[in-house]
Order: sequence, then C-alpha cells, then structure tokens
Amino acid sequence: MRHADPPVTIGSDPIKALFYSALVNGIVSVPIMLLLVLLASNRAALGRLRLGGTAYVLAWTATLLVTGAVGFMLVTQLRA
Repeated sequence: MRHADPPVTIGSDPIKALFYSALVNGIVSVPIMLLLVLLASNRAALGRLRLGGTAYVLAWTATLLVTGAVGFMLVTQLRA
C-alpha cells in the first residue's frame, strides 16, 4: 500500500499561518463592520428596512466589542 505524499509547505509553520490569517481577519473586520452598520442604519439607503431599535443598539455594541478586542490584540502583540 502506497502512502500519500506529505503536503508541500513553503518554509512556514501552518499554525503561524493560521494565527496571522486570524490576526489580519480581525483587523479587517472592524472597518467592514463599521461601514455595514452605517449603511444598514441609513434611511436614504434602506428606507423602511433600515436598522432600528434593538438591532441598532446590538449592531453598534458588537462593532464596539470587536474594535476593543482588536485593540487589545494589537496592544498585546506589540508588547510581545
């Protein structure tokens, strides 16, 4: 029985690659969430379908929490 060849890596640790991809994903998510919440709460863009009430508060809360988490992540990474 023939074994499969191991995957080819380009001299990088796959765990580090996962870590850095999650880091980039977290940083990029903040402006995307900001723009989505601004768009979703814009009456001119969405009319009667815009965010309102509880959904508005939850969307901004989630955006602020993610921003805080990314800020904390960056501070801890810069200190390391």
